[in-house]
Amino acid sequence: MGTGRRNMAAAGAALALALALAAGCGGDKPPRPSPQELDATLVGLYCDLVAAGRAGEAYDRCLARSYREEVGRDAFIAAHARRLRETGAVQGRKVIHTQETSNLFDGERRTYLRYEVRYPAGPQYLDVVLTDSDGEFRIEGTYRLNAGETLDFVLW
Repeated sequence: MGTGRRNMAAAGAALALALALAAGCGGDKPPRPSPQELDATLVGLYCDLVAAGRAGEAYDRCLARSYREEVGRDAFIAAHARRLRETGAVQGRKVIHTQETSNLFDGERRTYLRYEVRYPAGPQYLDVVLTDSDGEFRIEGTYRLNAGETLDFVLW
């Protein structure tokens, strides 16, 4: 194969790779909401609904499909009722750390938010993971950082 053909083949491969990467990085997706926007809208709605005793509505409106596949609606509602009895309602929250990631291959974007969540008995430090795997950002899970610095699922 001549040098010209090799260069054209290499250029074609580079272009194909660039297009694949752009598609995988969500090239056709709407702009990513900032962590502050996600806190104010999605997490805010979730917290407001749960605090008002409307956990079923929070389940339907705020959770990603993957979360709903792991935790059934009735179990989610019952667990929130127990948590409300144990901790009281969320009185406020403050974002103390954010991280954003994107999956190079499928374009899924995630936002990790760490909170100081205020309850009547005092603050707890909790995490929420948001994903756009369903086409728009939803809550993929709620967690607590454990002593091994990994996330354990906890409902909040």
